Amino acid sequence: MKQLLILCLFLFSFVGFSQVGKSKQNLIPVAVDSIQFSIWDIHSKETSTPGTKVEEYKKELGYTVLDKKDQDIFIRKLQMPKSYNQSRALLHHYNIVFLMYHKGKIAAQVRISSITGNIDIDTVQNQNNYKSSCSKQMGEYIIFLLKNYKLIKLIDEVYLDGLST
Repeated sequence: MKQLLILCLFLFSFVGFSQVGKSKQNLIPVAVDSIQFSIWDIHSKETSTPGTKVEEYKKELGYTVLDKKDQDIFIRKLQMPKSYNQSRALLHHYNIVFLMYHKGKIAAQVRISSITGNIDIDTVQNQNNYKSSCSKQMGEYIIFLLKNYKLIKLIDEVYLDGLST
């Protein structure tokens, strides 16, 4: 019985770290023409108060397009392993979205939660996805972009905790 428990724990450790070795290089499309940066207000059953009737909705609060310099820095940061922590919060929430376009079509989508720090990256061209959480360094860069593009006013300061830890 003890050996079976040890074997199960050993196998679960492999499952838990299955995404650690995934290359971020393959997640980001080779050619990106522009990146749209947007803030969303999302209300779901998970983010509601217990016992209340839930009205689920998604509403875009504002967006902008990153300039070429910030676009290049953002892509480089997405490809750096130190931009991620190998953990993830259970709450499924996101309110910061980066849409990467190539020839007028969405090539990749990066969704980030300012509350939990979770980050989801999905690419259209090769159907890859990656789920992790932002490191403190990546969180600070996202906050910089929010301030630089004047989108910080759309997020309550309390809800930036996931990006600053």
